[in-house]
Amino acid sequence: MYTVLKPRGYNANVTVLNTDTSSSITIGKLDPRIIAVLETGGHKFDSDAKLAEWNLTVNKDTAETLVKLTLQMKKPIRDQRKKPEEKIGVEVDAFNLIFGV
Repeated sequence: MYTVLKPRGYNANVTVLNTDTSSSITIGKLDPRIIAVLETGGHKFDSDAKLAEWNLTVNKDTAETLVKLTLQMKKPIRDQRKKPEEKIGVEVDAFNLIFGV
């Protein structure tokens, strides 16, 4: 069983809570996509309901669809180009090393 929680207000974060395992995931701020998913799940909203506090029971499919709306963190692409070798201004050869010239 899953519950969608939101405190009162427009800028509140929406959270999906798995009541069986007591785990939760924060989806983010109230978004039209979240409302659309909940409406397809059978919940009706008017303008006052979006501002009110939520404690909605949803089925597993609706909860999984809501979890997919979270921000996906991606690793940055690693730059694998080879760096050019740095050259020292003075060239050294074996003769200079041996005789100190």
